[in-house]
Amino acid sequence: KKNLDLIKIKKSFFNENDYYLNKQLKDGNIYLQQDVRTKCENCDNQLDTSSDFKKQEIPYLICKRCTHLNGRHKNSKNFINSLYTDEGDVEYSKIYNSKSIKDFQERSESIYLPKVQFLIDSLIEKKLDISNLKFCDFGCGSGYFLHSLDQFEVGSLIGYEVSKIQMKLGNKFLGKKLIQNYNITDTIDIIKNIESDVISLIAVLEHLKDPREILMEIKNNTNIKFMMISVPTFSFSTYLEVFSQEVFSRQLSSGHTHLYTKESIKYLIDEFDFSIISEWWFGTDIVDLYRHFMVIFEKSKYSDLFIESFSKTLIPLIDPLQLEFDKQKKSSEVHLVVN
Repeated sequence: KKNLDLIKIKKSFFNENDYYLNKQLKDGNIYLQQDVRTKCENCDNQLDTSSDFKKQEIPYLICKRCTHLNGRHKNSKNFINSLYTDEGDVEYSKIYNSKSIKDFQERSESIYLPKVQFLIDSLIEKKLDISNLKFCDFGCGSGYFLHSLDQFEVGSLIGYEVSKIQMKLGNKFLGKKLIQNYNITDTIDIIKNIESDVISLIAVLEHLKDPREILMEIKNNTNIKFMMISVPTFSFSTYLEVFSQEVFSRQLSSGHTHLYTKESIKYLIDEFDFSIISEWWFGTDIVDLYRHFMVIFEKSKYSDLFIESFSKTLIPLIDPLQLEFDKQKKSSEVHLVVN
């Protein structure tokens, strides 16, 4: 998966660092006011009272049983509402907003189509006829994943999204009402009643109030035969963000109050008796490294010639360096298809 397209799409992360950083610090202050998290978000093990490190005043600790990285405070209902509804909805939607149908399609093609292709290939390898399968994208945002799925002849499509702004924007660009808005308090009931064969949660599980409960309901829903998840991981990007805290954090920030590891994912899969059909590790650790350097260089008022020289040095190395992280399953993201 090439990273240059991602750099172009995420250019605002480079150019508007202070805006995103200030928003992140504001979210962090709200997070610090929530109740203390006493059990691991992944394995439910009792957590230590001491932390392993702090980032922007927020304590984090590594679960000694499954190695999951936990923020000290909970993903409470109030915190989630502050991020994804009302004023938070406006701010959060800016990250995923597309200004035109062209932008929407380009983002879908460069970022989400490879994810969908991975899912479709995984199902076809299981000798399944995708035209007979119903797909549900839960927490579908502005519908990029749905748009990419719609390029294939699948049985049916539906998406659920808590953000009213993203729901309206997505249905507008999709040209049909595939996305339904829902209230956070109805999450469990919606999962229980999903009639689709395949459910996808792309960068969603880490944002939920009770991810373990959601996974149990998915497991118990006999309609759902396959699940695809994409989750952020405790990776090189995380260490980088702890090291240079004046740069906006993409990995451990705002709605990402906990991060997965290869070991914590295995624990989760085993506990819920899922079977992994396929897995795809890739990340943006080196893009994050490049962004951190660029933001700091800009803040330090280095010359354009110096910055250009640095870009010419690192950009050709981004994909090969990232590939080494990916091959070792040490990258900032993983996709899994399970049944």
